[in-house]
Amino acid sequence: MNDTVNVSQIDIVSAILNKIHEACPNQLLSPCQVNTIHNAATMVLEVLHTREVRAAPGIGLEAWLRTEDVGASSKFMASILAQEHGIKAMPTHPIDPSDFARCRKLLSAVPELEDRLELMADQSEVWKRLVERWSEICELMDEEAPNWTSGEGRCPKTFSLMKELGC
Repeated sequence: MNDTVNVSQIDIVSAILNKIHEACPNQLLSPCQVNTIHNAATMVLEVLHTREVRAAPGIGLEAWLRTEDVGASSKFMASILAQEHGIKAMPTHPIDPSDFARCRKLLSAVPELEDRLELMADQSEVWKRLVERWSEICELMDEEAPNWTSGEGRCPKTFSLMKELGC
């Protein structure tokens, strides 16, 4: 994210208040509501000034958990493959190439988990099929979008294969 965000907190608060006034011209806001709008503007600015943290090879589990590359399926995968860390996650599988990419980034960030990938096959029929064809899916994704690690490219063939496998 660019560090030069040219918007002030008062600009954001004013825009919100103006929008509320447009939608409800006679609406009077309580001090609590105005404070909440002020807090929301503060949160927006904090996010705008926060750099994205991406997963990198070998950064380890704790660092990976603090990246933007944690999704529902990759977090579930981490909960199974690194049970000793007590990660809580709902059971789910990747539903598209972006989800699958986050799972791959987990294995790249925490390479020792790759040896445990077989454990995912016990989680569901879909995971079983994914694990059985993991290498094939990876190769197809690499072929379709060589820069997938940076979010570039499209993977329609990978997506079709994943759908075939029940994703």
